[in-house]
Amino acid sequence: MRARHEALARDVMTIHAHRFMAVYGYRKTLIQLRRQGWVGVGRDQVLGVMRSLGVQGVRRGRTPGDHAAREK
Repeated sequence: MRARHEALARDVMTIHAHRFMAVYGYRKTLIQLRRQGWVGVGRDQVLGVMRSLGVQGVRRGRTPGDHAAREK
C-alpha cells in the first residue's frame, strides 16, 4: 500500500509541476490521473495526497477575508 501511495504522490507532483496543470485542484487532478490509467483512485484519496504534499489548486476571484477589518 505504501508503494502505491508513493507512486500516486509522484504522479500528482508530476501533474502539478506541468506548466498548464499547476492550477489544478483535486477534481481536475483526479480526472488527469484517470486519463493516465489510475482507475481505482478516489477523490478523497487524491485530496489527501495533495494535502500531505502541500499542493493545492488556484482559487479564482476574491480572497476570503474578514469583512469587518476592511470596513475600518
